[in-house]
Amino acid sequence: MMGNEDLSKIKHVVAIASNVPAIVAVHPLTRTIYWSEVTVEEVRLLQKGMGENNVIKLHSFYTIVSIDSLIIDVIENRVYWGERIATTTAGQYIARVRSMSTTNTSDIRVELTSSNSWFMGLSVYKDFLYVANSQQISINVVNRTSGQIHTNYLHQRNVTPRTVVVYSPDVQPQTTNPCSAMQCSHLCTPTNTSAKCVCTTGYQLMADGKSCSVELIPDNFFLLSDSTHGKIYQVQFDVPTTFASLPLSNVGKPHSVDYDEATEKLYWSDSQNKRISRSDLNGDNMEIFMDNVNAYSIAIDPVSRNLYFADAVTDSIVVMSLDIANVSKVLQVHDMNRVWELHVDAKLGKIFWSDWGQQLAGTTNYLGLIESVNLDGSGRSVLVNLTTEPHGLTTDTEGQVLYWSEASTGKVGWYNLITKKSGSVSLGFKKPNLMLGIEYYAGYVYVTDTNQNSLHKIPTVDIIAGNVTSTSVSVYGPAIFFDLSAVKYFSKSDLPTSITPCSTNRGGCPQICLPTPTGHQCECADHHTYIAGNNTCVPHHTKDEIRPTFGSTCPSELQVYSLDKCSTTAFVNYTVPTATDNSGTVVIKANVKGTPPYLLPEGTHFFQYKAQDLSGNLAICSFIVRINSITCISPASNIIPEGATQSLPSCGLNYGSTINVTCAGEANPRFQYECTSGRMWEANGIVSCDKLLSTTTTVSGVTKVTVSEPITKLVPLSRKPSSTSGGIIALIVIMVILALAAVGIFLAYRYKRTFRGVIFWKRGEDAVQLTETNYCSPEHDTYSTSNIYVTY
Repeated sequence: MMGNEDLSKIKHVVAIASNVPAIVAVHPLTRTIYWSEVTVEEVRLLQKGMGENNVIKLHSFYTIVSIDSLIIDVIENRVYWGERIATTTAGQYIARVRSMSTTNTSDIRVELTSSNSWFMGLSVYKDFLYVANSQQISINVVNRTSGQIHTNYLHQRNVTPRTVVVYSPDVQPQTTNPCSAMQCSHLCTPTNTSAKCVCTTGYQLMADGKSCSVELIPDNFFLLSDSTHGKIYQVQFDVPTTFASLPLSNVGKPHSVDYDEATEKLYWSDSQNKRISRSDLNGDNMEIFMDNVNAYSIAIDPVSRNLYFADAVTDSIVVMSLDIANVSKVLQVHDMNRVWELHVDAKLGKIFWSDWGQQLAGTTNYLGLIESVNLDGSGRSVLVNLTTEPHGLTTDTEGQVLYWSEASTGKVGWYNLITKKSGSVSLGFKKPNLMLGIEYYAGYVYVTDTNQNSLHKIPTVDIIAGNVTSTSVSVYGPAIFFDLSAVKYFSKSDLPTSITPCSTNRGGCPQICLPTPTGHQCECADHHTYIAGNNTCVPHHTKDEIRPTFGSTCPSELQVYSLDKCSTTAFVNYTVPTATDNSGTVVIKANVKGTPPYLLPEGTHFFQYKAQDLSGNLAICSFIVRINSITCISPASNIIPEGATQSLPSCGLNYGSTINVTCAGEANPRFQYECTSGRMWEANGIVSCDKLLSTTTTVSGVTKVTVSEPITKLVPLSRKPSSTSGGIIALIVIMVILALAAVGIFLAYRYKRTFRGVIFWKRGEDAVQLTETNYCSPEHDTYSTSNIYVTY
């Protein structure tokens, strides 16, 4: 993809055939793009000109598992990349940096090799290569001539470095910008000789070669949403190569979309701006339909003229009339956990939803389920229980079959509403899956996957038969999209002809009309009461707006544990939070199944408890449990007496591992070392192979042998020195510190140089913190513009 600075204009450049996101680098002087691709068969390095379509495969690698970083040295005209090589030990890799000449692709050389490393970021500056080593939590400065690590900057905050970038005229020389005079309405891309204007994906370039326009599809189309870039697309059903990007403004993150064919209004939920918006397809008459709401999924009932949405915070189903904005009612459907998708089938008179359910502690598995209720919230029924994460939902109304997509397994499931039979089948996608959207139409289901760049089409007969093959799954439409989440199909010929008492003028209700199995009922907004006598909604005289409280029972936001000795889990225990409310009634739900204690593996585990009263007021207690591993470095051979032998560590280099030391000529171990919580090998017993002293005494004819400590013994590693020796050691330490300080002052005065402008990026959050550090480095001049930036 290419885009402008704020990504309001983006364009697909080339399709990437990769199991993981590609690493991209640009040579601005030669106007060339380089990138990597990782497939099951190989790892590839490719290039293309910025304004060209021809892709050149530079190399195919079969012995490496990934390329994790990629940069261009525009001065030396070399491409550098960080890669990992698999070893014979499962889960262990060798990290390596290699480089290639941009003018002679056979000129490849090894720059750096290291075990126990992961080179996630690279940068070059003069004679040095800067490597973000995420496994060692450090920045390695490598002399490019000798290949030796010149300096190693350890990060003290224990956050993982992802990228390191040097900003300097020396590595980014000034050159003429061929796009400066183009005046393109969308985007400009350099070519070999000059530059040309291009349009955002879904737009067409006008005859003037500068302006862009979009031709909307009036009927028979799919709606696709890209929540990452805030785009909503149309794809024509009968001519899928025809598509358009809707000209909308301030879309935010559209996780869910729907379309009211009667009024030709587009609706979308926006998780970024926390609202539901609607407008014409051309972007006109845009308005906020519901503000200050965490609506993850929306679904329209075109017959009764209502919109339903799933509130991602309260885990509730909310209904609104399409006639009135910002007036909503929570349905009396409780005890839900993580509702992801709503689907309304107006002909069947049902609301279906997918719920990830509770998470099994210490795993990534959920106890998912799919449920349904009538359109008024009555008649709740659990249809399917799963051990996966159901997400998208759709129905074949005539065949009365419900279909769903599973977010992470790459499977599509089905449930027959008549026979109650069900099943699921994998679609065979090679990439890691995040399948979110699914839509049924005319004997096929269409699915979106955030790791696939197109819509896919599968016959439902193959899904139900469990016989989906590579020929069953076909790409539908252009393979140029990114991070597709939702998909919906619309055709005016499919407009419902049935009616309910709510179809016209809200059934005479003042705010909301809900169809029931036997008729209809009038409802009012939350905190209002319906007065049937005069058909009005009046607010409650006393509105409860007081949230429940967890008080002091909520654990601290971060709790850190270490793996138990020689174990892959940690024993975690805490008191379950309790909540109180002024109403006296409060319901508490946990995101994790069961109650503590838990045995949790290494990693970060999220716990959340929600307390809600009868008025819908919500309180949340959430905290993170982080399980760290403790390891010791490989023990030095000189820690054991001469002639003694040592056993292999009982559980590797992990905390609690022990090494038995057996002295020469003895059958049993004399003492042992243990990997302690301080990440050091400390001795248990007397560290010595000197002969033991023994005395023999005879009492009443019985001979007794007493063994005592050896005359000469080594001090155990964990034993403290005496007060006298401690004073001497303290004096020596003080002298060393003073000497180092003097050296530091000299270097600071001699070079007057520092690292500046280090960016730390916390992955998974939309937050960037700019800080400055004072690491001394003779390679960077304080008074120049040569700054180094590191992302974490």
